[in-house]
Amino acid sequence: IAEDASNNTKKLFTDKCSYYGIPLEYYGTGAELGRAIGRDLRSSLGVCDAGLADAIVKQLKEKESAV
Repeated sequence: IAEDASNNTKKLFTDKCSYYGIPLEYYGTGAELGRAIGRDLRSSLGVCDAGLADAIVKQLKEKESAV
């Protein structure tokens, strides 16, 4: 979820991910999320491939610990 997403969007995805046991990460702005996938502004992204999702989370954790 983009850090600049609306409070309603954040709550919606936080509640749904919590209910279904899906990991959730906050990252960057909507423009950065969109650019990461070659699209316009995005408030949220879903990654269905478990291997790719794990790799993304690992990269986010490494970036977070480096700061």
